[in-house]
Amino acid sequence: MNTLKEQLDWLKKQVFGRKTEQTSVIMDGGTQFSLFPAKMEQAVSVPEKMSALLIAGNIIHADETVLQVLHETDRKATTDSRMWVYSNGKMNDRSIIIFEYQQTRGGVHPAKFLKGFIGFLICDGYDAYNAVIGTKRCGCWMHTRRYFAEALPKDKSAYNTSVAAKAASLCDSIYHEEKQLAALTATERYEQRLVKVKPLLDAFFSWLDAQNISGKGKLAKAVHYALNEKKYLYTFLENGNVPIDNNRAENAIRPFAVGRKNWLFNNTEHGAKCSAILYSIISTAQANGLDAEKYLTELFSKPNGTILLPWKN
Repeated sequence: MNTLKEQLDWLKKQVFGRKTEQTSVIMDGGTQFSLFPAKMEQAVSVPEKMSALLIAGNIIHADETVLQVLHETDRKATTDSRMWVYSNGKMNDRSIIIFEYQQTRGGVHPAKFLKGFIGFLICDGYDAYNAVIGTKRCGCWMHTRRYFAEALPKDKSAYNTSVAAKAASLCDSIYHEEKQLAALTATERYEQRLVKVKPLLDAFFSWLDAQNISGKGKLAKAVHYALNEKKYLYTFLENGNVPIDNNRAENAIRPFAVGRKNWLFNNTEHGAKCSAILYSIISTAQANGLDAEKYLTELFSKPNGTILLPWKN
């Protein structure tokens, strides 16, 4: 691979290619950056700058997924590590997506990454996010609905008396009303949410509180999740720019989950960190409508020390 284009083609296949296109089942970002040894520092500076801009904003989505790294200090090759993802809100004029590799799923990691952030944090019900100080935590209505959908009876004729079906239907009503407000300004959406959406939330939880569901089945899990997240599921009403769910982060992390099926593992901790840098750069470029190959070509063609952020100026 002598030309920059050949190197970038290899890189794109490793990160986003289909399994039949892979040159290896083990992905190591260190190997990838060995193609561009003189540009490593330049590549690292891009997500560092993006992270600073992300923290300076007022809306952040967060999620994480499993990552297996074969060679980590004092850890077995079969031990699960994590790739965390952070992105800004849909209402922003530029998309920012940051991937961060960590060995564990502990709350210390989002707490450290989000230090200094004082806006709205949209996430699922994972308790680790409670470690993040100074933010307004927002729950995810899509997660809430999903748990009830998973609890639906297999026999559709039983839907009329199904608590899960009723709950899912109430969630759908909330989403339907929210969709009608999509074209409004943030101020208008805030005002209309209080008039049209909040009563639906009140009705949902009033009805749910009256249900007598116990046990450890899927329905009990769904009810427990919703009630446990209740105060966070109301937070989006405080700001017209805050979305109703965490789909932004879930969509951001999906290409990584798909890519993981192709390359299976990272080889080393260094490789996992480099992979996070690459996914941050390429995912952000694509989210902003850029051609990732053209952007990387321009980035690696710039003099060292030049920061070229992955969006149109």
